[in-house]
Amino acid sequence: MAAYNREDTIARAIDSVLIQDELNWELIIVDDGSTDNTRSIIEYYVKKDSRIIAAFHKQNMHVHSAKNTGFDLMKGEWFTTLDSDDEMFPHALSDMLNVLEDVDNSIEAITCNCLDSTTGEFSGKGINNDQWLDFETLVTKCNGEHWGLTRSSLLGVNRLNCNMRGGAESILWWKISLKAKRYYIHKALRVYHTEGQDRLCSNNRKVNIEDRIGYYSEMSKEKEYLELLRVYKPIEYIAVQRNIVISKAVLGENKDGWRVYEEIKMGLRLPERIAVLCALIGGVYVAKMVVVIVLKARKNLGKGRSCL
Repeated sequence: MAAYNREDTIARAIDSVLIQDELNWELIIVDDGSTDNTRSIIEYYVKKDSRIIAAFHKQNMHVHSAKNTGFDLMKGEWFTTLDSDDEMFPHALSDMLNVLEDVDNSIEAITCNCLDSTTGEFSGKGINNDQWLDFETLVTKCNGEHWGLTRSSLLGVNRLNCNMRGGAESILWWKISLKAKRYYIHKALRVYHTEGQDRLCSNNRKVNIEDRIGYYSEMSKEKEYLELLRVYKPIEYIAVQRNIVISKAVLGENKDGWRVYEEIKMGLRLPERIAVLCALIGGVYVAKMVVVIVLKARKNLGKGRSCL
């Protein structure tokens, strides 16, 4: 459980672990340099239950770093992550682990659904019954918020890329899922709290231009993920590569930008092609202006496309 300034919600999240009917668990909480009362709440729970351990970052290093710290501390055969403002149903762990006996004890990943706190409906979409979940079905049919347990051996030495904000989790989970023997149970076992203004899904969330440029610069290095994206989600692949080209132009890496542009240009719509060419030809200053324009118009550009 990664936490940053969650004094209003973290007790709810921890309590939902404490009431599990499966007793054999360890909860690792990583406080990412909170400046409110979060740390003292965590320390209270550490004293309350020996199954809870905590690590404290001296300063805010962002959620990927906090989760990586937690991964490094894990000792269990199975793991999951729980947001510090969400909660598990009391039977969540036991229901998932029972799948090993009921279906197949060689299962390596168990996926379930979540209950959206705002709508009262399942937050995960795409499949509606218990079933084996192969990689293609997972990445092409499933969307929204799912949850589950994963064998720690599948994670291995893989970690989240701390130089990326946002999509690094998708990249890590795709790497894990590519080789996972996964089963889905059509139950909501976690409450996904979507209320509040600080959710990642908030439409009011501000976009940091430097973060976006850095994100796509790092994304360009994820060759395995990009190839999987090209195969299974070609439209999204074009959009991601388009943003990589613009980011390369901003960074003055035009040679790489032109190479990617030549690959995807036939898949770009005319306004996109013009924007990309302006970025590549106009130099760093013009490329930055293109980013600003794209960000301002991102809602319109994002219909059916991943926007910068």
